[in-house]
Amino acid sequence: MNFDTLYPHMPKKIRYPVYPFKLDRGGHGLLIRDLAKRLFMSQKKLECAIDEKLLILFEGIFPSARYTFTDSGKSALVVAFRAFGIGESDEVILTTFNCPAVIDAVLTVGATPVLVDINERFVMSLASVKRSVTKRTRAIILTHTYGFSEDDQLVNWARSKGILMIDDAAQALFNNVNNVRCGFAGDVGILSFGSTKPIFSLGGGCVIWKSDRDSVYSSINISTESLDQLTQRYTGYLRERFQLFAMSELPEWSHVLLKKFGILPTLLNDKLDALPDRVDNAEPLLMNQLHKQILANQLKQFKQKEEALALNFKLLKSSIETCCDISVVGDIVEGHGYNYFTLLFKHSGDRYRCAKYLSFKGIQTCWNYYPLHLMPIYARFGKENPNAEKLWKLVLSIPFKPPNTADDLSYIASCVVQSMREVSNESSSVYG
Repeated sequence: MNFDTLYPHMPKKIRYPVYPFKLDRGGHGLLIRDLAKRLFMSQKKLECAIDEKLLILFEGIFPSARYTFTDSGKSALVVAFRAFGIGESDEVILTTFNCPAVIDAVLTVGATPVLVDINERFVMSLASVKRSVTKRTRAIILTHTYGFSEDDQLVNWARSKGILMIDDAAQALFNNVNNVRCGFAGDVGILSFGSTKPIFSLGGGCVIWKSDRDSVYSSINISTESLDQLTQRYTGYLRERFQLFAMSELPEWSHVLLKKFGILPTLLNDKLDALPDRVDNAEPLLMNQLHKQILANQLKQFKQKEEALALNFKLLKSSIETCCDISVVGDIVEGHGYNYFTLLFKHSGDRYRCAKYLSFKGIQTCWNYYPLHLMPIYARFGKENPNAEKLWKLVLSIPFKPPNTADDLSYIASCVVQSMREVSNESSSVYG
């Protein structure tokens, strides 16, 4: 049986989720307080207060820059493309080991995406980029897969060719290499604040403009997301929190009933059943002022979050790296954004076997990504990409983020090591 495209087993009762849905500094009461504040403050006063607060917070992360806050990370990409005049007849290079939202942003503006391979570090291959550049190439999107920094040689080479560098730090906000944060190394930076990203703020995104791009920055003229749209986001967040609570705390018999009434989702077994069948175009909106308030409250904890993620990552890595049958993707000294803790297996199929074992221990897992050029809807934009075609079958991400404690991480690590013993026994008949 081919296990490569099968989703990891979902635990019957989740003890350790990969993405702990939790808004810090007040949780779900945060938006209620912000709504109350709006009732007693004029819109103009609220805008000034929030914009000034965000400016101060971001100045400590990306000094001397300007920002456009949007309703999503995909919208931020579209805004950047349009601001630099990227559209029909232009080509944009991105890695095939990527999220569909990135290629959809390119297609939204009418440009042609060019899908290239990754290297052994799961970041964009310079050799593949050089083979793919044409006279129509306008931009390269750096995505810092799993939070690891892209190749400096690639960045320097692209600059020497006059190619626009879009530094998408959606997964790498906490990555700081040579005193330069990801998101600030290119001509324009992109951030996302979705539930799987370093800073969660009910979604949303940000374009980071360099100080010498005032003319581009000032050309942005789009509508703002409505209060109703923000409320929908908040409702979705509460639904996700309840689903996680139900799968973590409620008895298993109740799950069947909750699925019957559509409260809990019925999960698919195979990634191929969930591939997109259409391009999801984005019409960008600016971030609502109350949305900015939530983001500002999250950013107040930036340093604490960064330190907590780094500590948990290192603790878990030190416990797992002694297992000779498995490795952890990336090296901390190369620069790490601490967004995923990803295991790398030796054999195709071992990922699924490990995930199956961990699910019995209450440990949720996930894998990203299925290469874009293998999806029928995007196949025409990519050629053979041997590294991506090999590596996507061998990766599995496991929980590590707070509120997991040192004891939790020790338990997770012991389960991973034991799972590899089980995998080795099960695989021995297959591999000899």
